[in-house]
Parts: sequence; structure tokens; C-alpha cells
Amino acid sequence: MSAYAYYNGHFMKKEDVKIPLTDRTVYFGDAIYDVVIGAGGRLHLGDEHIRRLLSGAKALGYNHGYTHDFILEIAEECIRRTGAESYLVYMQMSRSAPIRSHGAGVCDGVNLLVTVEQAPLPKKSGGIRLLSKEDKRYGFCNIKTVNLLPAVIYSTEAEALGYDETVLVRGGYVTECAHSNISILKDKLLYTHPLNNRILPGITRAELINVCHSLGIECRELPFTLPDLLLADDVIVTSTTKLVRRATELDGVKLKEGSSLFSKIEEVMFERLLCQLYKG
Repeated sequence: MSAYAYYNGHFMKKEDVKIPLTDRTVYFGDAIYDVVIGAGGRLHLGDEHIRRLLSGAKALGYNHGYTHDFILEIAEECIRRTGAESYLVYMQMSRSAPIRSHGAGVCDGVNLLVTVEQAPLPKKSGGIRLLSKEDKRYGFCNIKTVNLLPAVIYSTEAEALGYDETVLVRGGYVTECAHSNISILKDKLLYTHPLNNRILPGITRAELINVCHSLGIECRELPFTLPDLLLADDVIVTSTTKLVRRATELDGVKLKEGSSLFSKIEEVMFERLLCQLYKG
């Protein structure tokens, strides 16, 4: 089974894709991306992921003619060619320019890259261990660009120390994790960082809020601190590829796991995942 890709009008095996130096991803990281999971020929929250991709393109002033439906059709064709039952779809848009210049005025087009490869769907699993670090990223975290060096540094250090994820703190407040969003349950309320330029507007974060509303759990988009994590009834980490996980440890200190609400939230989120992919 081969992973398949699309790049600027051509379908090919993933290993055959060649990115030219005119693609500004190479010199400048002038690119945005999104990732979505799926199975059975369908995508989980695919429309939301494509909308976020197009929103990022608009925020960066990309002058392109790609429509939501076109990107979806390309993804579906790559899925068909790959032939996997469950898969991960990567979508990337980048500017193109004939010469290397920092200014975007020299750009003459926008590239579209879509890849699909076999990948398992998220499963319910054990808790994750968190390492805390100062958030030193730049101020465009709300745009999902390919400039992921900070996430690479934080994740590499966490893995070397035996942790699963890094929770980031800026000005005393938790923002998000290196490659996921983070929320807490306290006194039957969900707290999550408000949407601004300090966090990515996570698709699964939004799904978490929707699920909480369906369960009658009030949600408050308010900043919280590391001490708040230690006092929380549950600490919840969400991402596209992990869906929803409970954090069990922070910097070597055991976290509470005292809320039965988490189990209800987890159950509903996985039910929605399977329903959309196999029943919807």
C-alpha cells in the first residue's frame, strides 16, 4: 500500500513528490497547513479543517483560487488512490516566487500539496505526562503555519525526559501545549484559554466545547495557571490525532483524576468520531 500525494495538478506516490526551490516553504516557511484524520473514505470534521486552512491563507494574504470543494475533492482522490481503511490527510498551501526575496510582492502563485498515508484512528488509552516550559513562541500561534521549530524543541526535550507533551506558560498563564490544546475541569465547569494569537483555534478543542454543552457542562474561556492544573479535577489535552486524553502528571507531580465527567466527555467524543466516519 502506497501513500499518495497531490502537488500543483499532479497525483503521484508520496515518495515521488519534488518540491522546487521556487516554493517559499523551502527558504521562508511561507506556508500554512492542516491535518485531518479519517476512515472509510470519510474525514473527521474535514470541513472544519479545510475552513481553518483557507482562513490561514486569507490571514497571510495568499492570492489563490482554491475552493473548499476543490481541496476536498483532491483529498478524497488521494484517499482513494492510497486505499487505506484509516488514514491521515496533510494539506499545505504555500506561496511561490521566481527569486528569493523576503517580501511577498515577488510571489506569482500559490502551491497546493495534499498527502494521504495510512494511520490508525485515535483510541482510548492511558493518561499522558506533562512537562511545563516557558512559551517562547512568536505571536502568530493562531495561524497554523509550518514554522514548527519551537514545537520540535519542546517535544524533543519532553521525550528525552520521559514526558509525553509540553504545556506552555506565558506571563504566568497556560496557553496550550507543544502540539495540542489543554483545558481543565473544575467544580463541573470546563475552563479553556480564550481564542487569540497565543493559541491555535483547535478543531478538537471546539469539539470538546460542543460535547460539554451537550452534556450540560458550562464552558468558560478564561486563562488559567499551572497551580490551577494541580488543583483541577481533571486536565484534558485535545488534538486531531489523539482526540481527547487525560493528563496524569505535571513536572513529576501527580494530577487529580477525580471527575467522572471526563469519562462521559471521552465516551461522547469517541462516539461522535465513529458515528461521523462510519454512520454519518
